Amino acid sequence: MSIRNKSWLFSEEYISKVPEGAGVYELCNMNREVVFIGCSKSSIASRLKSHKKTKKCIGVRYFRYRRIRLDEDAEEEKKKLINAHIKKHGKLPILLIKPPKNIAGEYTPWL
Repeated sequence: MSIRNKSWLFSEEYISKVPEGAGVYELCNMNREVVFIGCSKSSIASRLKSHKKTKKCIGVRYFRYRRIRLDEDAEEEKKKLINAHIKKHGKLPILLIKPPKNIAGEYTPWL
């Protein structure tokens, strides 16, 4: 189980086109491999915008999302996506794993 919707370029232009509402989303690298799975209980676009501003997501190139119905729980849907990813790939998406520290003791980005 993954989000089967179209992948969009991870840019302000495309993020601004995401309709308001709760949902789940996947962030992907340039090979469209899922590197992060997240959810929002109110605004997917707001969560994507906040990710766009972090160094952690410097290697993210695409995103896809799925809005959820009012009777669905965003956290539960996220857990289902993560479990399906682990079942398929044998590991968590890379950005859900705590990155290694460099010599200065700072976390280094994976991508």
